[in-house]
Amino acid sequence: IEATLRAAVLEVGGAVGSLDDRAALALLQSYQNPNGSLDDTTLQTALLVAGYRALGVAVDDLRVTRAISWLRGMLIEPGPDEAWWSCFSGNVWTTALAARALLRSGTPRSDPGMQETITWLLDAQLLDERLIRSTSKPGAPKIGGWAFEATNVTMPDCDDTGVVLTTLGMVADQTDPGPGLDEPLRSRLLAAVERGTSWLTGNQNPDGGWSSFDYWEGEKPRGPMYTKEIGLLSDDWLKTIGNVVHPPLGLGSPAWEGVTARVLCGLGYSGYDARSPLVAPAIEFLRRQQV
Repeated sequence: IEATLRAAVLEVGGAVGSLDDRAALALLQSYQNPNGSLDDTTLQTALLVAGYRALGVAVDDLRVTRAISWLRGMLIEPGPDEAWWSCFSGNVWTTALAARALLRSGTPRSDPGMQETITWLLDAQLLDERLIRSTSKPGAPKIGGWAFEATNVTMPDCDDTGVVLTTLGMVADQTDPGPGLDEPLRSRLLAAVERGTSWLTGNQNPDGGWSSFDYWEGEKPRGPMYTKEIGLLSDDWLKTIGNVVHPPLGLGSPAWEGVTARVLCGLGYSGYDARSPLVAPAIEFLRRQQV
């Protein structure tokens, strides 16, 4: 019986294989950034090239050459016999944190360098709905988030959005006695904060927390998840099929304590408090997850 089932699975797989290949190719292409990368990360982009080649895309195809060109740009060669690849730049994350450090150490908001930094962060907000691939609640806005890198235009994430909102909120703080931002930069900042908080509202999971990238229905168990290997493949082929149909939660995008905490920080600096309908469920999520 098992041999018969295996043969049937292989026969069905062969019949739909070409359709699956086309769907996989379209999916990869939709996530590739205009700069050629996948997620602006070296490992993912290298796997993107391998995926394209496995699907029959030629070496000289523009999708492949753009990805390879981006990878070459991440190559670090400190010496004639030495080379390594930088994994990612993370320039949105690091810029937001650096700006916070400068503000806390006494740099005024009116400082020309600080205003340039804020302008750069505002420019990095993702506003082109056609390029964004992360999923929100049905009907929620797709624009308004930030990604880990300014050029990772397909994948805004809640983590970076919370960190950037914290920085922008510090700059917009009305209780700061020092000189504030001049117009039109201040109005532009406030509009960006409104878009960012609206985007986070559309990405809050039913359990009250936030995932990194996608809106997700299921809540993870309390405490750490990755204490053992999680994957789709198993020595038991029936279990493998079951994993494909119902993937383990660890391969999904449940809400995380760290991401939720950084989102709450950003919301707090954006004018929200513990009584907010957005904040109260998130606090309860963190309480449930405490070990």
